[in-house]
Amino acid sequence: MIFKQTLFAEDLGSKVYSQVLRVQIKSQGKQVIEDSRPFHIHLKKLVQNALDHAELTTDYSSDQISSLLLRISRGTLLDWAMREEAYSVSEETSQNIEMFLNLITKDFSHKI
Repeated sequence: MIFKQTLFAEDLGSKVYSQVLRVQIKSQGKQVIEDSRPFHIHLKKLVQNALDHAELTTDYSSDQISSLLLRISRGTLLDWAMREEAYSVSEETSQNIEMFLNLITKDFSHKI
């Protein structure tokens, strides 16, 4: 789901995507961060399903995980647009999400 979003951004190109970001920021981005958006609802359901079926084991809730996944993807898209396509945003986002999921599923004997 998020991967498709980043592929779409790559198809648009960083200059066009920068314009999309400007419009979102100008309107305070409220429509992008609304929890009631179908995109957010679907992602939360996918995360909850992974938690329910022990495909993802962590102490974090589906709300916390899906919210952070969306912030990671938005931040990576912003960085990519600012750097004018210096890297593949779809690959970078996939790596960032994989790293995040690996970190939250590790059972640390001590937490900071």
